[in-house]
This record gives sequence, C-alpha cells and structure tokens, in this order.
Amino acid sequence: MTKPRSTTISGLGYSLLVLADAGVPAADAIEKAARAAGVPLKRIDLRGKGLEKLYEAPLVLIRPDQYVAWRGSNADAVTLINTIRGIETRTAARRAAS
Repeated sequence: MTKPRSTTISGLGYSLLVLADAGVPAADAIEKAARAAGVPLKRIDLRGKGLEKLYEAPLVLIRPDQYVAWRGSNADAVTLINTIRGIETRTAARRAAS
C-alpha cells in the first residue's frame, strides 16, 4: 500500500478547511479575498467529520508546508490574506521603525 503524500491535501497553495457550518460565511469571504489577491487557495469541505473539536475552530487555514497559518470562526478576510502574504507585517514594521 502506498502512503499518501503530504501534498495530497494542499498541493502548492494554501488549504482552507471548512469544519463546521458556522464557518461557511467567513470561508466564502476568505476564498474571495484570496482570489482577488492571487493567492492559491483550495477550499476543502470537511463538515460533519468531527474535526471542529480537534482544531477548536470551524475554519483552519493550512500553509503549503502543512503548518496551520490560522484557525478561527471569523476574520477580516482581506487582512488575513494580506497577513499570510506578509503585507500587514511589513506595514506594521514600517510604522514601528518611524
């Protein structure tokens, strides 16, 4: 039997795991923000599998290297996508240096 590769879930982009119905509206917004920013994002619907308790959140954003970038139930989608792209971090660093 062949072991599944880690790229089976996310491939070359981010993966947004939807673990509960409560996360669907925020998932829609995150998906839209990622598309607008050109960030590769794959939405994976895993509702009803009991994973919300494991992650303690209805949404989980997984980086391409399989680390959890974010988990929660609600977020400003544009800010979240900019943060994973490093844009918000650079802006905050510039403000701190001023």
